[in-house]
Amino acid sequence: MHNKKIKYFTATGVIIIFGVLYGLFWHRNNQKERYLFDEMKETIQTAEMTEETEETVALGQEQWIYVYVCGSVKMPGVYSLREGARMYEALELAGGLTEEGCADYLELALPVGDGERIYVPSVEEAASNSQLIQSSQKEAECNGRININTASREQLMTLPGIGEAKADAILAYRRENGNFSVIEDIMKIPGIKEAAFAKIKDYICVSF
Repeated sequence: MHNKKIKYFTATGVIIIFGVLYGLFWHRNNQKERYLFDEMKETIQTAEMTEETEETVALGQEQWIYVYVCGSVKMPGVYSLREGARMYEALELAGGLTEEGCADYLELALPVGDGERIYVPSVEEAASNSQLIQSSQKEAECNGRININTASREQLMTLPGIGEAKADAILAYRRENGNFSVIEDIMKIPGIKEAAFAKIKDYICVSF
């Protein structure tokens, strides 16, 4: 009887110990699984927050510019465009060009800048401005010298030895014969021979 009690308590003790060990093992594994699950969940949430933040920053970085469109357009005014917008987009916001507007005068594919004033000239204004530009280019080709094909009476009179009479003679020659081909042609003017030409040759040029 005594042996049976010993065996009974021994078996019960083993069962209790086994249960305790199993419980500890299960609890430890369960904690580990919960830790891994929480860590994975946190990683996913962090990734989602990062993505949302990047999207927000990207939207916040989008820049807007303002331009003033005027001249020969249907609806002159100040318009907002995204940074990097082109000239044609600004004109579209202004309703496009009027019938008098000169589209060829502008570089429609060029990007526009913040605060820029976009003036669309009429065809007449563009033609007039083109003539002024061509005249300026001709003068530039002479490097500061007097272009005897385009010079005025006053400009001609700034040349050494050229007074009112000779300046008028040069203008009359141009009216009757057209432009000078070379600077030496100025010696066809009465009163301007080799000696007079030698004084002015370094100060004159011809450009068409």
